[in-house]
Amino acid sequence: MDTGAEHPKTYEFVKIVVKHFDINLTCLRVVVNPELGSGNSYRIISLDELKQDLQPFRDVCYKYGTPYVHGAFGTRAIYSIL
Repeated sequence: MDTGAEHPKTYEFVKIVVKHFDINLTCLRVVVNPELGSGNSYRIISLDELKQDLQPFRDVCYKYGTPYVHGAFGTRAIYSIL
């Protein structure tokens, strides 16, 4: 599950490992339904689409607001569709 927020070297490492070990990796990205009360989904992306663009985080913040000490939501919002 690509968060769009990993360190660029993490993305580089994943791509190197996948190529070196010939891994058939399925990469997912959240697709946020902006309507509150409606579930989110995901889409399959290619290894080349893995990048640090923060788009999933932005989409989640737009729907749920920004996280704060007593209301962190990142894992629930981004990974709950699995």
